[in-house]
Amino acid sequence: MKPILSTKQLNVLDPSLDQDYYRASMKAGSKSFTLAAGLFSAEQQQAVQMLYAWCRYCDDQIDDAPSQAEAGRRLRELQDLTRAALAGAKLEQPEFCALQQLAHTYQIPEHYPLELLRGFEMDVFHQRYRDLKSLELYCHRVAGVVGLMMCHIMGVSDQRALAYADAAGRALQLTNIARDVLEDLERGRLYLPVSWFEELGLTPPEHPEHFEPEQVYPVVMKLLQAADAKYAAARLGLTYLPLRPALAVSAALDVYGGIGNRIRQQGPQALSGRMILSGSLKGRLALTGCLRILAHLPGRLFKPWRPTAIQEVWHFES
Repeated sequence: MKPILSTKQLNVLDPSLDQDYYRASMKAGSKSFTLAAGLFSAEQQQAVQMLYAWCRYCDDQIDDAPSQAEAGRRLRELQDLTRAALAGAKLEQPEFCALQQLAHTYQIPEHYPLELLRGFEMDVFHQRYRDLKSLELYCHRVAGVVGLMMCHIMGVSDQRALAYADAAGRALQLTNIARDVLEDLERGRLYLPVSWFEELGLTPPEHPEHFEPEQVYPVVMKLLQAADAKYAAARLGLTYLPLRPALAVSAALDVYGGIGNRIRQQGPQALSGRMILSGSLKGRLALTGCLRILAHLPGRLFKPWRPTAIQEVWHFES
């Protein structure tokens, strides 16, 4: 794998790619990510939007499948198209054109997108998770590797940033799981560790009609505590990023962390529907995240940021 030495290489991207399409994909899929992405440079915004579009397309293909058999068929198709994109084949689907261009421009290792699809494979088979360690493998695959791919887009000043980027992805995914317990049950999935229910003398819900927020809430609180540890680890890695990406990532961490805080504030009833933060609250949380970075601006001026070559492919570690 060739190392990344510069964070401004987007001038080699195919100019025919429809950037409006990728921008619309992110705007429709996640207002929180759209808000944070606005802090990147124009070139990095394009890359982030392209990566999001591919991830979102793959996720939706699995989530929207009407049956497990169809989900399996779609997964195989996604795997074939992803391998073709990484091999440089001529493609027409915009999401896979985006992945191809990003992998070429930023030397993203093929291990990362293929590992993400292995995470979606766990969804296809509706795998249950015995403990936090097994759940974290899932979170690494569907979110941690996204953070690792982002490192290639943003640039880093030290390869130690990779572990922190993975922690950031896992933190966001754990928050998603805490927020979406009922929605996931409607798809036949339960991500909360089964052993945690057993420790509390509770029975894990099998179907949406068995969902009782008061019984699930203590397990969700434990999951949010695990997410907090990942958020703390992720923030330690922000110093390895250039200023604008550090601002964007810090804002995203605070916005998503705010979801967990609102669940804590509202109690069990917060689990009865999807937790949505208001635009004004997201703005305040994003500002708080930016101020975390700006508070250390004198140190950045004293020790200017310089990119380093990424030569490592980071794998899951508990």
